[in-house]
This record gives sequence, structure tokens and C-alpha cells, in this order.
Amino acid sequence: MINLSTDTFEVYVFKRIPYLTTILAAISILIFVFVYLGLAPLMSSKNHSDEIGILYFMTFYPDKLKVALFMGIPTLILFWFLYVRVRIKRDAVLTFDTDKIELRGKGWSRSFPVNKVRYIDCYDPYNGEGYPKEKFTLALRTWSGKGTLINLKNYSQATRLIDILNVYEEIKLEVFTDNRGQSKTNDEL
Repeated sequence: MINLSTDTFEVYVFKRIPYLTTILAAISILIFVFVYLGLAPLMSSKNHSDEIGILYFMTFYPDKLKVALFMGIPTLILFWFLYVRVRIKRDAVLTFDTDKIELRGKGWSRSFPVNKVRYIDCYDPYNGEGYPKEKFTLALRTWSGKGTLINLKNYSQATRLIDILNVYEEIKLEVFTDNRGQSKTNDEL
């Protein structure tokens, strides 16, 4: 018999704000394209030298466009930093109870009632030589379609975690040995 209330696991949870990360990524991509296309004539090629590109830039680009292009570089760095910061992984503790699965982190907590969890996918990737990468990831998905990515800090606890997850008969549990599906999970925390 497995005692659910005594088992805790230290994990990383990928917290993100769905709309904010999407907006920051879109803005970063647009700024990158604007700066790249605007500064493309400055890039040297085999047909013309650097001096021709700089002359073209100084002569034919309006002053406002020059300022916008050079301000675009630090702006791109700022938006990329914000995007990465919003998607940062947070330390948490994963605990199990008979009727819920709970995540607790610094200043936040999230409880998943067992009857609301549709399935849990476990990813245990292996490298090209057949050895484990020692990264164990859970993708917990609810009936509403929302999901949460959880990475186990201590890889040696993976078998114990799978044993505990097998106790929940109403949750579909699958274990994969590749990264399939990880990028498709929308994290709701």
C-alpha cells in the first residue's frame, strides 16, 4: 500500500501567462524582422563592399528610420528578456492526496482535484546512445484541455512517482521515452 500523504517531490513548474507570452513573442519577432530587413543593406556581400552599404544607409535612409532601427536593437533585447523572464521555471513541491494533486511554490499554490485530471503523460527521454538524459517531465492535463508541465528535480525519484501515479485509477497514465508532445502543452500557471 502506498501512503500518498507522506510523499513529496521537489519539482520545477513552467509558469507563464498565456496571452502575455504570446504578445511578447510576437512583438519580439516583429522587431527582429524590422531590424533585420532595415539593416540588410549594411551587410556585406561578394558584389559590394561594406563602404557601399554604409553609404547607401547614410544617403538614402531617412533620419527617423535610422533612429528607429538603432533603437530597435535595445528594444529587441528588452522584449526578449521580458519574454524569457515571463516563461521562467519556478521551484515547487508536488504532493499527492487521495482526492487531489497539489503543487506549492513560493507565493503560489495550485490544486488539481483527481476527478478533474484527464490524463498524465510522463516523458523520460533517452539520448542517441540509449542512455537516459535524466530529465523526467510530467504533462498533467485537465478535462478542460489545460495542461501543466512539471519537471522532476531529482531523477532518481521517477520510479517512485510513477508508482504513486498508478494508484489513481481514474487518471490515464502514459510513459514515453522521447520528447513527443512536450512543446504542445499550454501551461496555465
